[in-house]
Formats: sequence, C-alpha cells, structure tokens
Amino acid sequence: MASRYPGGTNSRNVTMKYKQPILWAALCLAVGMAAGALQADSLKEWYPYLNKPGLTPPDWAFPVAWTILYVLMGFSIGLARNSSHPGRKALTGVFLAQLAVNFLWSMAFFVMRSPAARLGLISVLFLLLLIYAWKSRPINRISVSFRALYPLGRFRLVPQFFHFPPELTHDTMRTVHK
Repeated sequence: MASRYPGGTNSRNVTMKYKQPILWAALCLAVGMAAGALQADSLKEWYPYLNKPGLTPPDWAFPVAWTILYVLMGFSIGLARNSSHPGRKALTGVFLAQLAVNFLWSMAFFVMRSPAARLGLISVLFLLLLIYAWKSRPINRISVSFRALYPLGRFRLVPQFFHFPPELTHDTMRTVHK
C-alpha cells in the first residue's frame, strides 16, 4: 500500500510518533489537576489576600497558562522519549523528579505556606531544570525550548511571597474562615 504521507510514513507511524507526547502531556495535566484540587481551599481563602505585585496576572489566567505549560512539558519529554538516543531513559528520570518537585512546590506554597520549603524546593527545581536542559539538548532541541518556558512562573513567585503577613498564616486563616 502506498504511503499517504511525505517521506514514506503510514498512518500507524504518524500515530506512534504523537502517542508519547500526548501520553506525557496527559500525565503532566493529571499532576497539575491533583495539585489544583489539593490547593483549591488555599486559592480561595489565602492567596487572594496576599500582597501581590502589580504585574500579577488576573486569577483566570493561571489555569490557562499552567495548562499550556503542562502540555508543553509533556510534549518536551514525549518528543525526547520518541528518540532512539541512549540518554533518554536518564532524561526521563530527571523529568519525573522535576515533575514531583513541581508538585511538592505547589503543596509547600499553597497548602503548607512554608517559605523555607518553597525556597528549598524552588532551588532543587531550578537545578533539575538545568540538568534536564543539559541532558535533553543532544536528544531533542525542541524539548529544551519547551521546558525553558516553564520556570518563569515559578521563579517569579519566590521573592514576592517569601514573607507573608502574620495575619495570613495557615493557622490564622483556618480560624478566620471557620
């Protein structure tokens, strides 16, 4: 049967090519949705009362932006996983580690409201992102560019929210909203 696609590929090869990025994007979205569910109360009861910088986007923009970022993250590792490069397994391990740290950062920021944990986790996340960029460069350069967009949102939150007013601590907010 003659190929319908340029380069001699058939529909099965095209489907397999996109399977990895789509599956990894789904995993990233699931992690993001789990974090969102666990931090939902904090997003209503605590986050709106923080003294945020003037350039903070409106609340509706966050789920849109993070959905796009999680899809790009999934595509990043999915494209790398499609490669036959021997370093792709190690890259997958680094990716899974940074995905776990990303989830933990959300818990530290929104659920625990712990400045020390946030700072420690963002430092680990930054290191893992550098390792990921370095290891993915020979495998798939597009992966590096997708992942490069991600840290902008996380890193800008560290200095503004390292200290929050005592009246907005975790325990006080529980008392106020009972």
